[in-house]
Amino acid sequence: MSSGIDVSRHQDVNWYGVRDAGYEWAYIKATEGIGYVDPRFDAHVNAARSVGFTIGGYHFARPDTNPPEADAEHFATELNARGLAGEGNLPPCLDIERDNGGDLAEWVRVFIAETRRITGRNQMVVYASTSWFQDKLNPDHWLDDDVRLWVAHYGRPPGQPGYLTDKVCAHQYTDEGRLPGIDGYVDLNLCMVELDDLKR
Repeated sequence: MSSGIDVSRHQDVNWYGVRDAGYEWAYIKATEGIGYVDPRFDAHVNAARSVGFTIGGYHFARPDTNPPEADAEHFATELNARGLAGEGNLPPCLDIERDNGGDLAEWVRVFIAETRRITGRNQMVVYASTSWFQDKLNPDHWLDDDVRLWVAHYGRPPGQPGYLTDKVCAHQYTDEGRLPGIDGYVDLNLCMVELDDLKR
């Protein structure tokens, strides 16, 4: 098991400090919807890489406003442009926190398929809360051997989210973490599989 963080424009990070605190990997916000690139995406990617972090990009999904093909094309194009889609990086990650009032599981399925088509990377990670995996996302509709789950569930011991299957690879256990190198709060995560298994 290994410790990691996820960051966006809201965090100003001294990556040396985070690394020296024992953290090894990070998911970095890349995109949102169809027109937004996080303004700190490149800075976070370059700095995290420079100190040896294993990194990946995540996309904040907007199924409430966009078709999955459009969100996936935007995300995959930005990952490809930075060499973040291929093996050696964490898999492309879909952060799903918005509802579309319809078949959300189908939206996720199409997003995964389109991201794979454009990046050529089969491995994917889907991030959501325990309640969303249980009540909204119907993972059986889109899970396959190359999709892993990252579960947000606060107030539980690291590695013990309320939604736990053999597909779960990581647990986000707090959004109020404190680390050297970051002023303010940061999300803390535990990877429950070998990092190398996520980099193939």
